[in-house]
Amino acid sequence: AEPGAEDGANPSAAGEGAAAGGGTIESLTRMVRNSSENFAGYLFPRRAWGEPAAATKATPPAYDEEQLRMICSARTRAPLPPVKTTLDAGDVLSDRLENGGTIARAGLLHALNRFRPSNAMKSGRTGYDQLARVLRVLLDCAGRENDVKAAKTAMMLAQTFHLDEPSPPALPVELKEDGAPGGAEGEPEGEQEGEPEGEEAEKVEDEEAEKVRRSSPERPPHQRLFVKDELIDHPVWKDENFWAELVKVQLREVLAPLAEQDKSLIDKTHRKDTRRELVLHVHNAVFGQLASVGHSMLELGYAHGKVKDFVAHHALQYKLPRQQFDDLMEHMEAFNVAAA
Repeated sequence: AEPGAEDGANPSAAGEGAAAGGGTIESLTRMVRNSSENFAGYLFPRRAWGEPAAATKATPPAYDEEQLRMICSARTRAPLPPVKTTLDAGDVLSDRLENGGTIARAGLLHALNRFRPSNAMKSGRTGYDQLARVLRVLLDCAGRENDVKAAKTAMMLAQTFHLDEPSPPALPVELKEDGAPGGAEGEPEGEQEGEPEGEEAEKVEDEEAEKVRRSSPERPPHQRLFVKDELIDHPVWKDENFWAELVKVQLREVLAPLAEQDKSLIDKTHRKDTRRELVLHVHNAVFGQLASVGHSMLELGYAHGKVKDFVAHHALQYKLPRQQFDDLMEHMEAFNVAAA
């Protein structure tokens, strides 16, 4: 049991002391989970049944700063430095990610991943900026420690989470061919001859407003700001080794269940039909994962020519059949045209 947990002492402070002296994986995991879920709950608040929509307006929660300082102290053995009271949740999380390890990254990403079905963030621009800052630091750490799985999950979250903001108003459209807002060119507005007055003037204004409305381009009421747009300049996306490792990780994840299911078949690989079936499974997995990784590379700013070279190189490395190779290259070309 953690010291002080039974006599009402602050459990977060007790957990910090345990971690500073070595602690237990269980206490650290619990601390990471609680802090991460608090942060995720702030970004994606849930409305209770029957609660009016206005009541869900996101406000920063009363964070336990000592608990947040524990979020990423998985490898810290010395007492942690005090946290400035001016730091917000995103700052604290980012600060501790710098000293964190696998447990911290996995705990934070697990908490955020639970809200992927929500997609749209409800915490406004402040929460959007905090999440982008936290994920940037997480990517820094994942890149240094070659934590491809954490970077992959962060990438998926950044491509999914978005903020809906009101679209800016459409630019006014010129109604007069001569470009002047009034009548004859150079004639001051309000001094034109025969200017309508009263009801006639209101009618003219309504007609011109309708012309502007019809001639203005249709705009959606909201524009979507994806978190990936704030992270597109991160150096990890420009590292070809990261993408190569990502292909390997995803192939292992896809093929692992197949290996478990087909152990009996693998034992009989002398049979030509069985071997052919297994090879087909592997080639289909390679095709799918290279296409998926290629799409992500393009979305995150990798040059199209380099993406095609990368996909082609790995398709040949994994001995993809000629027909599938050609289909994959055609698919990547079509995706680039659609994105343009």
